[in-house]
Amino acid sequence: MKTASRGTTATKTRSTTPTKYAVNESPRPNGKPSLSEDELRNHGALASELKGLNAAHASATALANASPNSQVGRIATYRDSVVGAAQAEEDLATAQQTLSDLEAQDVRTPEAIQSDIDNLDPEAEDYQSQLDTLEAEKQAAETYQTDLATAQDQVTELEKQVAEADQMQADALLAASNGRDLSPEAKAYLHELLDLPPPETATEDQPADGDVATGDGTTGDGTTVDGDLASSGDTTTDPLVDPSTES
Repeated sequence: MKTASRGTTATKTRSTTPTKYAVNESPRPNGKPSLSEDELRNHGALASELKGLNAAHASATALANASPNSQVGRIATYRDSVVGAAQAEEDLATAQQTLSDLEAQDVRTPEAIQSDIDNLDPEAEDYQSQLDTLEAEKQAAETYQTDLATAQDQVTELEKQVAEADQMQADALLAASNGRDLSPEAKAYLHELLDLPPPETATEDQPADGDVATGDGTTGDGTTVDGDLASSGDTTTDPLVDPSTES
């Protein structure tokens, strides 16, 4: 018996490619890397965008002990919200795998098994053996249904927790940035300052190469597109009209 899982979760991907601000080693005692002139210029522009978020340079002790309403404290709250959101997503992925494994099992319903029990012939020589087998199957099926319902409920609950964690993360960043939206580069730099993984980005399905009509009525691979797929600027000759009669 397979049961559809409850709810869906938007796909997100966490970049594993180091940004140009990532550093493999930190040769200076305070943990801040020595940088080239180009890197210094890039960091300077990002530091200018971060403004008060440059307090992310604070030590781990300062972040841990900061007042929640201070700039450092708001940054610490953001850092913790990112960690919490990542843990919630990991828990959800584990729960979804558990549910998927359960749904993949082919288990009869207790009702179907009970029907077989009711149809047994009490006079048959192997009646007791058949009854014991079916009773054991029925008990396993009931346990399966309980486990399945629990897994479905857990996925639903964790989906809510992930959504709440994502919102908390967004709110914490706005509070730390004083309501400013950060560029992806600045956000990635902030994460590096806080020893966080690269920020997550939403994935969007891109049109396949050659599927989109261009201004000349052809797709990216040069195929001519007839009808509504071509743009209004299409000058393709109507095959039903004799070109010699056109003025």
